[in-house]
Amino acid sequence: MDRSLLNLIGAILLLEIGSGLQGVLIPIRAELAGFPAQIIGIIGSLHCVGFLVGCLRLPAMIRRVGHVRCFSALSAIAASATLIYAN
Repeated sequence: MDRSLLNLIGAILLLEIGSGLQGVLIPIRAELAGFPAQIIGIIGSLHCVGFLVGCLRLPAMIRRVGHVRCFSALSAIAASATLIYAN
């Protein structure tokens, strides 16, 4: 297997681990901040909806700009979203 492909798969693995941890941490943090249970449920549901929409739109994006650019752009968006949650 090509070395660059292994690097890409490793980076995706790290991003997915981080996403899974966010899926657990965000509701816990929202509970500590005093959000109502309905709002916490909506936040969790929208997180999953965003993941689904991304999975559906990603193949066209990869065909248009390539996997490296697509990965870089979406990684930057994911990192920015994580920083926004911290506020």
